[in-house]
Amino acid sequence: MTDAEQTPDTKPGGYYVTMVRDGRVAYLVGPFINDHAAALRAVEPARIAAAKIDPFADFDLFGTARLDFEHCRPGALNAAFGLPQ
Repeated sequence: MTDAEQTPDTKPGGYYVTMVRDGRVAYLVGPFINDHAAALRAVEPARIAAAKIDPFADFDLFGTARLDFEHCRPGALNAAFGLPQ
């Protein structure tokens, strides 16, 4: 199943594009408030942006995650996507 085929989650929260390397999770882009579909659409562009910064990102896992509002902070690559930093 690709991200385009995934049914977006409807739970409230901040959705992020994530990257997993060596068991650690990086929150790259987000939060997309109550908008999992937007986070899903941003996975591939974020993967491409991460690979331009670090060629080893091609070997990492990319996906999405939801955090409760009190834990939301700007994603590491928000500036590259015109989102709040």
